[in-house]
Amino acid sequence: GIDEPPTERYSISPNPSHGIINIRQSGKLSDATVRIFDTMGRLIDSELKINSSATTSLDLSHLSKGIYFLEINSKEGRETERIVLE
Repeated sequence: GIDEPPTERYSISPNPSHGIINIRQSGKLSDATVRIFDTMGRLIDSELKINSSATTSLDLSHLSKGIYFLEINSKEGRETERIVLE
């Protein structure tokens, strides 16, 4: 068989951000939740729901400036994206 490259199911912008992160779905994510981790792997925020619309905005302005990891879990799988807050 031929291995197909993984398809990107979402995009995150802007990155870097001042606190508002937009998650744009390229397809419908089923029952998707978001978790935010710091660089030490500590869970910062959890179980933020992604709504079924094409774009979901997350307000992360309460977090300190720095690097975080945004993990999206859905029935389609789990993906992690590095985000920078300025």
